[in-house]
Amino acid sequence: MQTMNKFKHTVLLSVLIAGTVAFSSCKKYNYAEFTESDKEWMIYSEGQQLKFKNQSGVVRNYSVFNLQRGYLKEGNNYDSYTSNNFKWDADTLAIYGMFQVDKKGGGTNVSFSWPRFSGKAALNVLPQLADSIGGAYYSDLMLLVASSTSATNNIDSAWYSKSKGPARFTDTNGNNWIRQN
Repeated sequence: MQTMNKFKHTVLLSVLIAGTVAFSSCKKYNYAEFTESDKEWMIYSEGQQLKFKNQSGVVRNYSVFNLQRGYLKEGNNYDSYTSNNFKWDADTLAIYGMFQVDKKGGGTNVSFSWPRFSGKAALNVLPQLADSIGGAYYSDLMLLVASSTSATNNIDSAWYSKSKGPARFTDTNGNNWIRQN
């Protein structure tokens, strides 16, 4: 009888040890979620239209497309991200811009590029200032200057608002394109 109890205890102890080893060897996944402050950058919706007008009254329409939200996986880390593309609707070259917010590397990264703007800006590290553009007041403007210009990439600077997105851009032909909506 005592041998039987000893056997049961040995089997039970073996099962407990095996279960503990199996459970402790499971991979642990880390999820970096967006904070409320991070979400303030997320202002775009699929199909959204951005309308700009220059000093001659010419209008350019831009569209937001390919909106994505999910996680970037690196090892056991899952970092939240959201991104979308921009396109100038009348652009025959189909040069797209991009906006992305991610939690990769433990911080918040915000990057932006605009169609026909050479370069990509890390918005989250740029200083913000307040100013009026085209009669609209912005408290969170950032200036972006192109790394270079060409016949194709002829946007030389842009003003970006954290709460509204692109507010104004200028091209090498002297046009100032002011956001209308």
